[in-house]
Amino acid sequence: MKLDPAYYRIHFWLGRVYAQKGMRQQAVDESERVLKATPDSTLGLTELAYTLAAAGRTAGARTILRTLEERSRSSWVPAYNLAIIHVALKENDEALWYLQKAYDEQDWALLVLAVEPRLDPLRSDPRFLELCRKNRNFSAESFAHRFDQLSTSPRREIRGQTERFPFFSASPEIEETVNVPSVLGFLLGSD
Repeated sequence: MKLDPAYYRIHFWLGRVYAQKGMRQQAVDESERVLKATPDSTLGLTELAYTLAAAGRTAGARTILRTLEERSRSSWVPAYNLAIIHVALKENDEALWYLQKAYDEQDWALLVLAVEPRLDPLRSDPRFLELCRKNRNFSAESFAHRFDQLSTSPRREIRGQTERFPFFSASPEIEETVNVPSVLGFLLGSD
């Protein structure tokens, strides 16, 4: 944070931490910083909608949710993102529907399904438990196939750093970038 306090990923993770600690206003503030740094991005909108809903500001969260749902009609919006927002809105049936869709789409975000704290409200639901069971049986090759599609992802120069859009190549917005081989190797226990 000392090197670049405006770097949006710092605020992304701070927002997540604040939300889990119940520091709702701080979480909203950090999510707003993410959206300001990545205007109109799916990532920024999702984080802000989640933190607004978690803070009880459901009208704002629903407005963003409608924006993302409308966007999903013409470009790819991860179903996982929509599920997360529905969880915060306490709409578990809708959240589970979107999680199933994310599973069907082989969304890489499901790698953390069993441990994602934002999904805690769903943990006692038999449908969620079944999805976790199915997800455990999902082969590494299934996710690897999705990752293979990332090598041709578009890139953009932002403040002197090259950013990748690996999971959202259909849209020209900045999204969270990860070193996929490293993450996959770590999660699957390989070097």
